[in-house]
Amino acid sequence: MEAAGTVGWLIERERVVCADLEAVLHAEREALETFSSDAVSRCVRRKAALQGELVRLVERRREAVRTLAGELGVAADDGRIVPLLEQLPNRVAAELREAIGGLRQTLLRTRRLQRVNGVLIDESLKLVGELVRVYRQLLPGTRYDGRAVVKPGLTPMGVDERV
Repeated sequence: MEAAGTVGWLIERERVVCADLEAVLHAEREALETFSSDAVSRCVRRKAALQGELVRLVERRREAVRTLAGELGVAADDGRIVPLLEQLPNRVAAELREAIGGLRQTLLRTRRLQRVNGVLIDESLKLVGELVRVYRQLLPGTRYDGRAVVKPGLTPMGVDERV
């Protein structure tokens, strides 16, 4: 049952990475609320790294589940562990159920935070869009360069009188 131990270890690893992602999402929310673009950028990079790690862990876990299914002599083409739990010794199945439950709880919290942050991001973008619209009305021709630095348009004082 070495494959069952590997599956359990991978599930726990996923839970830890999800917990790290949860912490980053809390930091991202704080950065969004304080309009700290540098902090948001750091959070976005960290989230991408953690999500990449999660993808790799899920792939490894699914492969380990297929290996376990092979050891048990049953099919598990989809890589899901839950259907295999009844085939495992009670102690092993109980440990895996506990690990799965912990992962599910962490995933639920993480998904909730992602939704909240998504709403904050949408609202922030609306606010920035409204501010830019108002700014353009006050100073027609104003644009932002590639570094988001304001480049004022022509103003009455900026028109060359020799034209």
